[in-house]
Parts: sequence; C-alpha cells; structure tokens
Amino acid sequence: LTPEVGEHVEPANELEFDHDDFFYLVPGIYKGLLMENPNMMFLCEGVTDMPLHDIDVHAWWLLASMVGDVPIPSLEQMQNVQRDMVLRGMQIPFVRRLLDVNYYQALLDAHSTGDGDDEDPWWDSFHNDNAVALEQEAKQFVFDCHAQDMLEAKYPLQFLDTATGTLNPTCQRLIQMLLEGDVFRGAMVTTKETKKWLTFRDIDPTNFQSLVTGTPVAPLPGHWIDLPDNDTDNTVVVEQQQ
Repeated sequence: LTPEVGEHVEPANELEFDHDDFFYLVPGIYKGLLMENPNMMFLCEGVTDMPLHDIDVHAWWLLASMVGDVPIPSLEQMQNVQRDMVLRGMQIPFVRRLLDVNYYQALLDAHSTGDGDDEDPWWDSFHNDNAVALEQEAKQFVFDCHAQDMLEAKYPLQFLDTATGTLNPTCQRLIQMLLEGDVFRGAMVTTKETKKWLTFRDIDPTNFQSLVTGTPVAPLPGHWIDLPDNDTDNTVVVEQQQ
C-alpha cells in the first residue's frame, strides 16, 4: 500500500491489540499465561477463524506448559516474543491497519475525495486481486504464529515444516480454503435468478477437503435456504459421499 500512503507513516504512540482479525494480544498475558504469575492461566480462542481448533491447540499448549514439555519463559523472554510479533505485524499492511490508527487514517485520507461521497477503496474489495493477495499475506502471518504454538504443544496435526521454518502444504491448503470462503462471502454478487436463494453457505465445495484424510466435503443436496429443518436427508448424503 506504499503508493497509497507514501514511504513512511509515523506509527501511533499506542497500538491497538484487541482484534478479531489477524492479531490478538492482551497486555500482560503470554499465550494464556499471566506474565507476572504464570501459574494463572487463561484458555481462549485465537484469530485463525477456527475457534474450536484455536481452543484445542491452546489447551494442548497450556497442558504442555503445566507438565514441563514447554519451558515457561522468563518475563523478559515473553516480552521479547510479543515485541517481535508486533514488529512483524507492523510490516504487513492488513495487520498494521488494525494495530496502528495513524496508518489506518493515512489509508482513509489517501482514498477520501473530501466530498463525503467516497466509494469503498480497492483494498476493501474482494473483487480486487491485490486486495485478495494482501488478505492472504495477513493469513500467512496468523498461521506462522499459530504453527509455532502447535509445534511447541506437540499437537497431533502440524502446520510447520521444521526443516525450512515455513508453513507446510497442509497449512497452505487450509489458508487457500479459508481465503476462498472469504472471497465468496465478500465478493458474492446475486443475479435476478440467484437473489432469492443465494447465501454464503451455497459456496461451491469443490476445493474443500479434510486436512487429515483428503476426503472432499459433501455438497448440499440443494440451496441452503430450501433445506428442511430436519437434517436426516443431509446425513444420508454425507454417508453416500464417504
């Protein structure tokens, strides 16, 4: 986004850490440990868009810290890890615009025409390939952090290639599925024929599959809005797909 805001935007004196997208950090809390007293622990979800998975990984990590599989860092080490994460996030446009109000304001100022009749900027549109690429970059950052927690916790499913220090193909497939879901929702356009039934649940399931078995997901037997309240028929479809 340098063409939009220029080479340098002076960061705000205070950054915003409490977000549902891409970045979540509670001052004084390190991966669920109270930094001043690590015997106090908090279990919470993260920002991978998969809350149950987030909680499961976090529970594994906290358990590993309890039994000594994950050494509890010193206060200084915890602060350094969090500082490095913030600095990395500040280099990623879609993360920084959440953290840094000055950067976000610079984006708004660059787009504003001053007449109060501005259209949505290109970076907020999933119809724009560059915006999709920036969204993917931010997701990569989220899973870089998440994969490290999975590794430390010895979670059964791993997202990190330890030989290269990069996200493995399993994680890359997951990111692509999440991104495809986001794009479908964000860029969904109804026509005269589809406006009566099309919802975000009617996404084409072709590219969605189990990360563990590779089994493709079962398509809905019809438009979601037309499905009966009793899901017996849907269960039969899933069994047939398997």
